[in-house]
Amino acid sequence: YDTMTGYSIEKFTYRESPSFSLSAQSMEADSKTVFKNNLAQTKISARIGTVHVTEKHKTDKASNLALEMEVSNLDIKSFEKLQHINTLDQQQIDRIVRQILSKGLSIKIPKLSVGKLYFQNREMDGFDIDAKVDINKNIDLASLQANPMLGLAAVKTDLNLSFSETFFTFISQQPQAMIVMMMFRPKEKNDRKIYHIKLENGTLTVNGVAMQ
Repeated sequence: YDTMTGYSIEKFTYRESPSFSLSAQSMEADSKTVFKNNLAQTKISARIGTVHVTEKHKTDKASNLALEMEVSNLDIKSFEKLQHINTLDQQQIDRIVRQILSKGLSIKIPKLSVGKLYFQNREMDGFDIDAKVDINKNIDLASLQANPMLGLAAVKTDLNLSFSETFFTFISQQPQAMIVMMMFRPKEKNDRKIYHIKLENGTLTVNGVAMQ
């Protein structure tokens, strides 16, 4: 299971109809997986130079996209079984999922970023995100299905968001986000709007303030 892969694509174009198309230029992706103690540790790195989305003669653009992700303690053999199981066999699915989670699955995203955005005729600097998610290996799936809110106590999340001034202003002006932005005030650092979101033991905090 130890593998290393690398991909490089100069240009990719997808056209759904005469009025919609998507294209990406300068794409690169690398991954490395190491199998140790029957568990897989995987690191993925991906970069895209530019992405264009054209819809009804309007074009939006994003440039300098980057993603780095790490997955630790993945029971690869159980994961493979899950991909081939009968989707109607819920008991078997639950058994395999418990097996996967019992190993202490951890997901890290050290970097998810966009350098520049051109959207709705506005040019903006982008954003940076880093995150870590750990799932309690003793999670009780039966109890979780009966009460999904128990999942909050079973997941530990640490999330950092850094928005440029221009991107933050744009998001703040969207009706869907106005109330959220008013409720959660960001910190400011180096002309960036910063949010630190943490979920631990069922308690959610935003910039150190617990949410009720």
